[in-house]
Amino acid sequence: VLEGTGEGIVFATAAATAFGNVAALTERLYLEPSPLQRELAVTARIIAAVAITIAVVFFLAGTATERLSTRDSFLFGVGILVAIIPEGLLPTVTLALALGVQRMGHRNAIIKRLSSVEALGSTNVICTDKTGTLTINEMTARQMWAGDAHYTVTGRGYRLRGGVRAVGAQAEGHGSALTWLLRCGVLCNNGIPPHAHRHRGGVGDPLDEALLVLAIKGGLDPDGERL
Repeated sequence: VLEGTGEGIVFATAAATAFGNVAALTERLYLEPSPLQRELAVTARIIAAVAITIAVVFFLAGTATERLSTRDSFLFGVGILVAIIPEGLLPTVTLALALGVQRMGHRNAIIKRLSSVEALGSTNVICTDKTGTLTINEMTARQMWAGDAHYTVTGRGYRLRGGVRAVGAQAEGHGSALTWLLRCGVLCNNGIPPHAHRHRGGVGDPLDEALLVLAIKGGLDPDGERL
């Protein structure tokens, strides 16, 4: 339910609700590996295959030529296998990502996972909703048309400063149409008039609050119209 009025009966709480099911699904969310992790996994498989192949080749060569015993050929193959694996790859990658996290921290960006640094660097498009960050959840009526007449509304936000002004001479004689339009906006409204609460800004749906402010600027009393 996003807006309006009504009555309801509580039949479930906490994890038994639909919202609780969504929360449970988010807890079972599988974290996909980052591009760097996928590339490192491929690189690790290639290095392992090459190292095992070379170790087996040297083991078979030493055994076939009979220059080394089976035990020495096995130890030689294991030594080749260990020598080929790059032990410094992991700390090198970790250090590089840690430096990236440090640089992002200097730009007021908190990174929780080291792999997120590389994932963010390979991102081409970011789709995000900035509502509530760049905006303040307020709406303001600026233009009105009633009875073939054009009106402008001064003021900004939920402040009651401002009024409704007619544009041109054609607005004369259309005051009743304007009044009925503002009255409809008040009667079909679930908001609370700005003067009835102490909160900064509106309480409720921004559109409802904007219509109430518009009615007050037009000379109507929302509480009186609703009686």
